[in-house]
Amino acid sequence: MTVACGQTTQKDGTKMQSEFINRTQNVNGYADQPFTFLDPEAHKIVGHIASIGLIENGDILAPENWQKKQLSNLINHAYVRSNYWRQRIPSGLGRQDILRHLPILTRKDITTQVQSEGSLFGRRS
Repeated sequence: MTVACGQTTQKDGTKMQSEFINRTQNVNGYADQPFTFLDPEAHKIVGHIASIGLIENGDILAPENWQKKQLSNLINHAYVRSNYWRQRIPSGLGRQDILRHLPILTRKDITTQVQSEGSLFGRRS
């Protein structure tokens, strides 16, 4: 990875804007509220850009840890919201070790779960 003229060039040759000094700024991007620099929407966008930068350029272990935590969140989501998944997820294992012990899913398994319980997206138990 190289950085030149406000662009980061990755090993595969792709380029990403890494500096914003020469970019056109929205005059409404600054906040009107005391002790705030950016309005909430601009702050959110900058936060997303920073997140991508951390994932792409940060410590190699950071995205791996983030992925493990997200997998743990997903497994917990399924366990809490689905009797079907509570029966499939082995008990007594740490959330990080569960993936190795889950049975391989087939389309029939997924169809059975959806037909019996519906989508788990956004559902509360």
